[in-house]
Amino acid sequence: MKADRNIAVYRRMRGAPLWRLLLETHGQATIGDVLQHYPASQGLGSVVGLLALGSRHGVKKPGSVETVTWTGEDRRLRRARIPTIFFVRERVDELA
Repeated sequence: MKADRNIAVYRRMRGAPLWRLLLETHGQATIGDVLQHYPASQGLGSVVGLLALGSRHGVKKPGSVETVTWTGEDRRLRRARIPTIFFVRERVDELA
């Protein structure tokens, strides 16, 4: 399944300098923040993968949503409103 593959990709990014830098310098990053630095290479599948990873290892902000954007395979800008989920420095080891 594409979403499972995307979860694996984002878990590998945990060791990437920028992923760590986001959490080390800011202490937290939303899914939107991650997508700004790591574009959704699999389109909606990347967004779904981050949502799955965030649901398990992130901190949800009840009642809050954010709008995320990505470029589709047809090169058109796409957007979705998703729950606001934070990846936090204190839980970064869970992403391994």
